[in-house]
Amino acid sequence: RWVFHEDESKIDVVFDIAKGDKVYFGKINVTGNSKTRDKVVRRELKIREGELYNETRRRVSLENVQRLGFFDEVNFKTSTPPGKMDVMDVEIVVKERNTGQIQVSAGYGTATGFTFGGSVQQTNFLGKGQNLGVSMTIAGEYQVYDVSFTDPYFRDTEWSAGVRAFQSSNSGRLDYNEKRTGASLSLGHPIGENVRAFLSYGYTASRLYDRYETDRNGNKVLVTDHTLFPLETASGDASTVTGSIEYDTRNDRFKPSKGIFARTSLGNTGWVGGNLRYYRAGADFQFFRNLLWDVVWRNSLRWGQIGSTEGGKDVPFNERYLLGGPYSLRGYRYGRVGKTVHSDLLFNEYKARGLSDKDARDRAERFLGGEQQLQWQTEFQFPLIREAEMYGVVFYDVGQAEDTITSDGFYSDWGFGLRWFSPIGPLRFEWGFPFKRTSYYHDNGVFEFSIGTPF
Repeated sequence: RWVFHEDESKIDVVFDIAKGDKVYFGKINVTGNSKTRDKVVRRELKIREGELYNETRRRVSLENVQRLGFFDEVNFKTSTPPGKMDVMDVEIVVKERNTGQIQVSAGYGTATGFTFGGSVQQTNFLGKGQNLGVSMTIAGEYQVYDVSFTDPYFRDTEWSAGVRAFQSSNSGRLDYNEKRTGASLSLGHPIGENVRAFLSYGYTASRLYDRYETDRNGNKVLVTDHTLFPLETASGDASTVTGSIEYDTRNDRFKPSKGIFARTSLGNTGWVGGNLRYYRAGADFQFFRNLLWDVVWRNSLRWGQIGSTEGGKDVPFNERYLLGGPYSLRGYRYGRVGKTVHSDLLFNEYKARGLSDKDARDRAERFLGGEQQLQWQTEFQFPLIREAEMYGVVFYDVGQAEDTITSDGFYSDWGFGLRWFSPIGPLRFEWGFPFKRTSYYHDNGVFEFSIGTPF
């Protein structure tokens, strides 16, 4: 109401408030979850039966359940039972998403050639919210086998626990072949709202081997320059302890349209065993926002640094940072952006094959990798056929991998693609085009088929 003071040319505004009766949460029921157990939903709730009604905690509970990524729709419906005006029941109505994937895939990528793969992925294993993954990928010179299991609420506590075992044989690099076998264990616990701390331990055995090329006469020629790539210094066992902190407010871990994900980590290799010794620090920041008409602006900023913990020794060269490929700079092939070194051995070899000085020099530039990386990926994702979960995307990437980050050392690209959130997972078909080409190994454009989101 208004109180006028004409003599002072003032108006008082008076708010009369009638305090209502207190309202309490009544029954909280979960419906629509034919596979997911009630406890998976209930442990995300910040509200409890019998508590005083709190709208903020109700909203946070809704966001927590949506963030699981197990449901296409989540609604909190409230109702007042007859004769109990101070009680509000809550019905949590969910529409379950297909969280189990069994897939067999075949595709072609410019980095790996023809690829065959198969996997079993269940992000809501047995309806308990656990994550089980088994996968294999076989390409011409690239094989990966991976098994992992994570329980976000180990034995119904706030501790998360995860285990992983893997083996890979990777000849994606130009100068050597590598085989890795390893396993890891991780534990996590919340330390604040949307903040969780992790401690992990991993052991990896790396074995490096000489790489050969076939010349035009059909002869095998050694291309591993042992002066630049001394294999014995990088072959060995890495025993790594890593601590990390994550902050996550994404509305959906599988297909986010708003929110933030941030992570910082520091790992030490060689502290509790193994013959390789170095540290690795990293930071990631992801930002998602729904702009308009279901157009989602997606961003990923990533930094990393690696350094030796033994005075006078270099970082193992196979652990250095290189960029390029479908999860990095998408206008460049895998491992084709980073610090390079010149190989006199290969220059003389290519000259002996009849190449010109320029061509021999270009091909003799080898990718060593940098001790630091910095990259930013930004993209706009928009619906094409909403009912079929098919989207278009345009993107821009920029980054570098050098020992020292400089303003003139960045490489960038742009591109477009098609993304289909199919029953077997997100399928990506993307065409990337570099703005900067400084190497014999940089193409005018790169096409990649891959399974999984870019970040």
